[in-house]
Amino acid sequence: MALLSPACFSPSGSETGPGSGTSSGPDTTTTTTTTTSTASTSTTTSTTTLEPTTSPLTGTTTDPGPTSTDSGPTTTDVATTEPATASSTGPETSTTSTTTGDSMTAPPPPTCGDGVVEDFEQCDDGNTIETDDCVSCINAFCGDGIVRAGVEECDEDGDNCENCARVYMRVFVSSATMASKLGGLAGADKECQALADDADLKGTFKAWLSTGDVDAASRLHHADRPYKRIDGAPLAEHWDDFVDGTHLNPLNITEQGDEVGPGSECGVCPVWTATTPMGIGLDDDCNAWSALLLDTVVVGECSVKDARWTQGCAQRKCNLFARLYCVEQGL
Repeated sequence: MALLSPACFSPSGSETGPGSGTSSGPDTTTTTTTTTSTASTSTTTSTTTLEPTTSPLTGTTTDPGPTSTDSGPTTTDVATTEPATASSTGPETSTTSTTTGDSMTAPPPPTCGDGVVEDFEQCDDGNTIETDDCVSCINAFCGDGIVRAGVEECDEDGDNCENCARVYMRVFVSSATMASKLGGLAGADKECQALADDADLKGTFKAWLSTGDVDAASRLHHADRPYKRIDGAPLAEHWDDFVDGTHLNPLNITEQGDEVGPGSECGVCPVWTATTPMGIGLDDDCNAWSALLLDTVVVGECSVKDARWTQGCAQRKCNLFARLYCVEQGL
């Protein structure tokens, strides 16, 4: 009878050894491939697991798990620097090249007032002044409705304008009363002009007014034509007749055509004058018509037609109110 040789056992009761057929875990082979470039680093990990094994003694099959684990490629961007010529930081932009040259640019349209006489212009003085010899690039002419400064006295239809000159000079007494603080002689002239403009009296008007240093006769135009009121009533045949001391009618019609101060008495219609019938200035002039003083000055009276129309009817304190005489001016 043959005796069996003793078997070798592991302390745990499990047979071990290279040929035992029992595996304590799957044998794993790991292959790591690393690819590095200047633009990025790519790491690929592949795990391969052996097929399940069966122990020949116990008949037990050990499943080592998934047959293959592939984590897939892993790419880590380290730095990416694209060439400047291949980089785009925004949406595509199309640029159109523009060529500028005399053949591509239209000349500016002709303009009245640019100082260049074009085919459609009679003149072009390079300004927008409408009272000179060139009006809106058309040569000014008598009858165009615009009074040329220094050339025409008038330019409108009417029985007092012929060939752009006045047939007679108009004179009125102001409808408004005002304080003696007029802003000097220039301020008084502005008052007369404003009243005439408001009444649509086309023309230039100045005040019959003097100071101790400036005479009314030196400030006003000496016309060789008649002087009349706004309503057409005559006052004098010409300047010399206007300053001879008396008028043909009282100068009591306003720029609006209204009558002021009917009757012939002092104090009905006082007028600031400081002027003699001959147009000479008087020293008492309310500080050259620039201050409200308690001084008294000579005033005229519009309701009379003798010399008192401008002097000798009464005196008036500078802090009170009175009217102005306004006389039309020629060239």
